[in-house]
Amino acid sequence: MKSAMLAVAERFTQAFSNRDAAGFVSTYGPDATVWHNDDRIVQAREENLAKLQGFFSICSAVEYRNIERDVTDAGTLVQQHVVWGRLNDGREFEVPVCMVIKFKDGLIHHIAEYCDPAPFHQLLHGAD
Repeated sequence: MKSAMLAVAERFTQAFSNRDAAGFVSTYGPDATVWHNDDRIVQAREENLAKLQGFFSICSAVEYRNIERDVTDAGTLVQQHVVWGRLNDGREFEVPVCMVIKFKDGLIHHIAEYCDPAPFHQLLHGAD
């Protein structure tokens, strides 16, 4: 089970680096949900796909860096990484992230993502 979870995590990591939103979401089960701590909204698979497509459209490059993964005894994958990216205008950003990922039937069932997106938003929109 642990190796299967890590393989799925590697697939979504590769899809993220390829800016392949459909490939990323293909690691989700049909009833998967994603929650982000910054807005506390639970997104369904299709909503998360749209958010990823929008994010990828403003970036010329993205990747997860400094990845650390741990599978708990309860079968949950915890992944810490830094989202590094380059906007289409050449500006770069880094956002530290922690994701707690639960699986069902070999696919991602739920992601709880914890990060502080303020530096990214400030880069996009300037100081408020």
